Amino acid sequence: MLERAVTIQSRVLGPENLETLQSMGLLGHAYEVLGRLPDAEKLLRQTLAAQQRVLGPENEHTMFTMGLLSDTLNVEGNYAEAEGPIRQTLANQQRVLGPESRAAIRSMRTLTGNLANQGRYADAEKVGRETLALEQRVFGPNDPGTIWSMNMLGYILGVEHNYTEAEKLFRETLEISNRVLGPEHSSTLVTLSYLGNVVRDQGRLEEAETLQRAALERASKASGQLALAGQSATTVQMDNLAITLRMEKK
Repeated sequence: MLERAVTIQSRVLGPENLETLQSMGLLGHAYEVLGRLPDAEKLLRQTLAAQQRVLGPENEHTMFTMGLLSDTLNVEGNYAEAEGPIRQTLANQQRVLGPESRAAIRSMRTLTGNLANQGRYADAEKVGRETLALEQRVFGPNDPGTIWSMNMLGYILGVEHNYTEAEKLFRETLEISNRVLGPEHSSTLVTLSYLGNVVRDQGRLEEAETLQRAALERASKASGQLALAGQSATTVQMDNLAITLRMEKK
């Protein structure tokens, strides 16, 4: 449907018409969702170049497409290449929309994850702390974006072996997420899983097992409502629990 629309719009309206470019961006995003990553990257690069030429780099549609391109590069594992578009998108959003806009803060969160994926944990921690402080001030501690940023920062702290601070942050996140999102929400399951891992990494294996069994039980229950996502979450919890059980036998 979208492919046909892009073909018709390009022929009738022109390849650089605003509606054509919007449809091209949507089609590129659809390719990413479908796993057609090379097609998505190629089309989004083409769309972005046209939008930058026709609309300018600070146009909202241009910034949105640049964000889609960086998302695609991240999914492809091209983390170093994705960093540039993420930073450029962030700078444009901060200048045009303001540093406290939801779009700019979302890009800061994306940058945090990108730096962590590159193994640059000190840089990721710095941006993650800035992002979380901003979200807590602007949106409050109960906002889903804030909760996710707490999870990301806790994960980074755990990787850096800062277990005490990571555990404290995960427990705080878990209390908020249970109350605001519910015990079977995907974000809550991530928090519970990360908490179990951090406790395990500190050698408290029985406590970790209890947490991971709880995560597995919740994920299994959620799978009845959201089969695909639930199965994925259940697999993760089973893997985490298996690691803990093997460690307990040593």
